[in-house]
Amino acid sequence: MSELTQSLCENLEKVVHQHHRIGKRMHNKGRKQDAFAQKKVLELLTQNQEELTISRLVELLDIRPSSVSELVKKLEDGGYVVREKDEKDKRVMKIKLTKAGKEMSQEKKSRANEWTEFYFSELTNEEQKELNRLLEKVSMQSKEKITIWMEQHGINTVEYKLDDEHKKAKHHNKKRVHKGKKHN
Repeated sequence: MSELTQSLCENLEKVVHQHHRIGKRMHNKGRKQDAFAQKKVLELLTQNQEELTISRLVELLDIRPSSVSELVKKLEDGGYVVREKDEKDKRVMKIKLTKAGKEMSQEKKSRANEWTEFYFSELTNEEQKELNRLLEKVSMQSKEKITIWMEQHGINTVEYKLDDEHKKAKHHNKKRVHKGKKHN
């Protein structure tokens, strides 16, 4: 690995770690450690027309069903979500945002947006665009190259491919919600 490549990797790792660590602390301010995960549930509900099933939350969060149930219970106790039976299939329980949940989700989103603006404020608009373009380029090229490299080195790519498909599904859901259309 060249010194430049090593430096790029180290700096990227620092940025990601710092952004995640400070963002997590910001969301957990004055709360228990699971506040970050609860925020993620509220965010997913907001992105998905304000309702999801437990099984869909398990899939999107990629954590155990018991952990999702615990998160939903805490959000329900806080008045941020309610559980309702699906009208078409009474065996299915839907998790829906309450008015308080919508307000909390918006507050968290605003705070995250404010933090992100602050974090990148040292870069000009043009520098931000260039950094974004370069990161997208590396990310897009890497998907195929990583799989090939892993296969050449005898590394199991099944889990990597599944993780990539999971992320594609998340991105697809975000795009559907962003367009304001509900698809089943």
